Amino acid sequence: GKRPTLPGAKRMEVRKAFYRAAKARQFQAAWDLLASARRSGVADKHMYGVGLSIASSAGRTGWVDALWRELRQAPELRRTRERQPSEGQSARLNAPLCTALITAFGSDRDGSRLGSCRAVLQWAVEHGIANTTTYNAFLHCASRSIGGTASARRGRRRGGAAASDDTSATDAAALAVAMTDQALAQMGELGVARDARTAASAITVYGRAGRLDRARDVYEESGDVADTVVGNALIAAAARAGDAVLALDTLASLGDAASIVSYNAALQALVKSDQSLDRVAHALELRRAMAEAGLAEDEASVSSLLAIFGDGPLGEELLAERSLQQQQQQQQQQQRATPWASDGGVEPSPPERQPRGVLSFPLSFPLSFTATGVKPASGARLSQAGRARGGAGSPRCTPRAAPAIQTDLRGMTRPAAAIALRRALRGAADAAARGEQLGGGWEIITRTPLKHTMRRSSGG
Repeated sequence: GKRPTLPGAKRMEVRKAFYRAAKARQFQAAWDLLASARRSGVADKHMYGVGLSIASSAGRTGWVDALWRELRQAPELRRTRERQPSEGQSARLNAPLCTALITAFGSDRDGSRLGSCRAVLQWAVEHGIANTTTYNAFLHCASRSIGGTASARRGRRRGGAAASDDTSATDAAALAVAMTDQALAQMGELGVARDARTAASAITVYGRAGRLDRARDVYEESGDVADTVVGNALIAAAARAGDAVLALDTLASLGDAASIVSYNAALQALVKSDQSLDRVAHALELRRAMAEAGLAEDEASVSSLLAIFGDGPLGEELLAERSLQQQQQQQQQQQRATPWASDGGVEPSPPERQPRGVLSFPLSFPLSFTATGVKPASGARLSQAGRARGGAGSPRCTPRAAPAIQTDLRGMTRPAAAIALRRALRGAADAAARGEQLGGGWEIITRTPLKHTMRRSSGG
């Protein structure tokens, strides 16, 4: 029978309620309103597109399946402000909706819906509506299928899954590569133009699958469409494979278009490289090039540089520079947060408790230390000052005196934090060897609450 029709005012009310619920991320309410609009014939293609986005965000693949079945079989959708379709052309789905369907299927976290993505793409090809955007969505989903499978495999391993996951990951990578090959060949046969996103997504697929030769070929074939994003994709693929030569060559080809992401990927390639390269020399050259380009080092840059420099003079110099930058940033933030200081006002009362993530404890020397933690040497003492207040995950230890050593780990990665702690301990040990008194102990500050895992020694 015919669908029930709603008055114009009621149709507008249903649409407004749907868009309000979607904007508020009230997924179930929005889905129910969309279902009501579909039953009454109010839903148009834009509402279906938003519905697919809702289903993707909510992780409800069943909703995506339902819309896919309906869009293939339902009568023609409302075509507000659109010309009527030509003879033989389907009006149930257009290129944007096919792209939205592929994106929704590809958002599955375990990457298992690549076959559904391929089915939508094939439907678009058969009906003559596949375009560059549709293919780009499919290639992006192919790259996610490999990354998603690896992420899901790590999660299952933590849960005690069998080692057969390695085989499934290999099969998923092979399937993604095969489908990417088919999609690129089909684009050439149909005359569908490639753009930068096409090349970047294809390079990502080949890089994650370990096909660095195919990734290089796509980069060379991209020609004029190659931009920073495409170059970054190839550098990331080279970094994943530990091919520092390819990463550095690609970075050089980008020239002034290289970004901080480009340099960070090249540094990561140096970290993973097992080739006979002077990694330190190349890292110093990259630092110089970044400075000349006006690119500030971020946490990823510092982490890679520390992994290359190690626990030596260059690593300590880098940490000192980073510490100075952090102090300057903290001073600027403090000045913005305390306007009373510049206006001659009265300083507000200090809080009763220290900020979260602060540990304080006295030190007794001699000490020995490792890359993963601190341990007292034979006969030495290491004890915590005060008792941690609050939960175990958020200690608040109140020192009895101003700290003699203060190590700020906020914003540091694990390698940087390890070197910073060793550097602080080395300085304290040198001071103790010179006979200097270190009253007040050692204070460690982190951005988030940390757990005090150091055990008391037998004499502490």
